[in-house]
Amino acid sequence: MEVMTTKGDAQGLCDLFADAAQVAILDHTSGKDQTIKGGKDVACQQIAATAPAMAMLQTTTEVQREELKVERSLLKPWTAEISYTEKRHTNMQRAGLQISTESDDKLTLVRTFGGVKITRLESEAWLAD
Repeated sequence: MEVMTTKGDAQGLCDLFADAAQVAILDHTSGKDQTIKGGKDVACQQIAATAPAMAMLQTTTEVQREELKVERSLLKPWTAEISYTEKRHTNMQRAGLQISTESDDKLTLVRTFGGVKITRLESEAWLAD
């Protein structure tokens, strides 16, 4: 995802989501809380609005994921529930900006004939100290 984001590949990022995906994001990183909630269409709209800007700003990102938990069920062997805490340091070279954020993320991934797809994404992000 990070590589696609830095390249501004909005379509590639959107293709990671299953058609029936559900997204719930609460972002406290910009000084004004932003909520993104809905399906794949909402996620793809947000991605289309932000991914090209990340490429234009020549963004580099360092990501560290901690407290990773993966749960699978014998009844749904093609599905995995994943949660983690993410620490992200983003450098926007053309803008001369650096930002550090943390988030608590939960994903549901499902293996399909077309590859692994995101069917649920929940995230709450804030500025790191």
